[in-house]
Amino acid sequence: MNQDEERPSGSEIRLDIRAAAERHSCSRNTIYNLIKKIYNLIKKGTLPSELIVVAGRDGRHVRKHLIKTEDPDAAFSTEAQGRHVAAIRAAAPTFTEEQKARLAVLLKSSTRR
Repeated sequence: MNQDEERPSGSEIRLDIRAAAERHSCSRNTIYNLIKKIYNLIKKGTLPSELIVVAGRDGRHVRKHLIKTEDPDAAFSTEAQGRHVAAIRAAAPTFTEEQKARLAVLLKSSTRR
C-alpha cells in the first residue's frame, strides 16, 4: 500500500496527513502549510489522530498520524467565517446618497491616472 493512500481503520476511512492535505487540491506550498496546521491541531488535541509505525521508502520505520477523512474538512471549514461575514454585512448600514456621490467621484478620479 502506498503511504499516501487511504487506509481503512474499522468502519472509518483514515488518511495520513499528506493525503489529507492533498484532498484540498492546492499547490505544494499550500499543502505543506496545511500539513503544519494539521500537526499543530493534533498537538493541541483539537484534531484526533491514530499514531502508527510503518516502513518508509528506505526501509526505516516512520511514525504516521492517521486522521479521519471528515476531521480536516471540519477543522478547515469556512462555514463559520461565512456566517461571520454575513452577520457583519447584515449589521452594516447602507451608504447614504452623499457617501455614494463621494465614492463615485473618488473612483472616477482614480481610474483616470
